[in-house]
Amino acid sequence: MSAAASDAAGREIRAARMTIPRLQARSLRDVKVHHKSYEASDWMYFILSTGEAVLSGSIPDVYFQMFMSLCHACRLLIRPGQLSRAELLVADDHLKKLCEVCHLTVYRNSFHLVPVCRFPIAALLKIVPNICSCGPAWISWQFPTERQIGTLPDPIGSRSEPHPSLTNAIHAKYQAELIKTFGETFCPDKWADATGMPIPGAEKRRKGSFSVPPDADEQVHLLLPRTVPCELLDTELEHLKTALNLEEV
Repeated sequence: MSAAASDAAGREIRAARMTIPRLQARSLRDVKVHHKSYEASDWMYFILSTGEAVLSGSIPDVYFQMFMSLCHACRLLIRPGQLSRAELLVADDHLKKLCEVCHLTVYRNSFHLVPVCRFPIAALLKIVPNICSCGPAWISWQFPTERQIGTLPDPIGSRSEPHPSLTNAIHAKYQAELIKTFGETFCPDKWADATGMPIPGAEKRRKGSFSVPPDADEQVHLLLPRTVPCELLDTELEHLKTALNLEEV
């Protein structure tokens, strides 16, 4: 990708960040600048949501086709729920196509270059067999672990003794949560009097949100965007149209 195309993609991502809820905005970081700190959730958001429109017209067609093969496979594999055998075969075909085009284009279809092929490319061929053996991807993905690891640096109060400091902070945190849970569950009246907080059990909903569906057991809370959504104009609109045409939408 040229510097001009990368800068244009970065401008599109920065502009889009202001039109969505804050919790989702972190996944709209400039991939050129922040790719070394991207986590699995960031890459998933980029592959499933932003990458197609941002990269359309910004990279050579052959590499965009490789990226779209990965997108098609991920849309089948990265989702909660069951996968049929037909869907697994379709996803496997997309991943094999990506690896085939990569070998033909990047490694010039040379058998002698196979030992220098990057391991993550070859590892894509193991995804579908692993799902067949271990179950859907969502039962073993690493997002909860990444979120937990991301919370650990803040409680470290001592840089000279980080491990004891972190251990004490985690101990205090869960001890406080245990006391709070016990008080709210077994003596809510006394807990409310002692803390000055209302008795737990009232409906908790973030300000500025609404639930869909309203009468279902499982509620989905949709947060309002921080700013009014902007119209798609010029380059953004053309890239989106190109992406939709490729999807035959």
